[in-house]
Amino acid sequence: SYTFKTIGNRGILNLLKNSRNAKFVSIITYCDEKTLQSFNAKLDGMISKFQKGKGWGYDPIFIPKNSKKTFAEINNKNDLSHRFKALKKFSSWYLHK
Repeated sequence: SYTFKTIGNRGILNLLKNSRNAKFVSIITYCDEKTLQSFNAKLDGMISKFQKGKGWGYDPIFIPKNSKKTFAEINNKNDLSHRFKALKKFSSWYLHK
């Protein structure tokens, strides 16, 4: 993203004061001649005060709701991943359409 490329995670951490609530949203859309269908999922959480763990993008600063670890510190991310959940919704629909 533009923000990540220009200021990175350190820049984001420096910008934040009190409100650290955050959310990831993933949307997958399928379209053919007859159908337009969208599938979405979200992951609520907050922005950490420090970078923790090794990961790409915002994973080292994003803490999922009900977790004490950043997304970069979590081993099995698919249990929480907004992308994985949206993909599961799409694949279930697609296989049964």
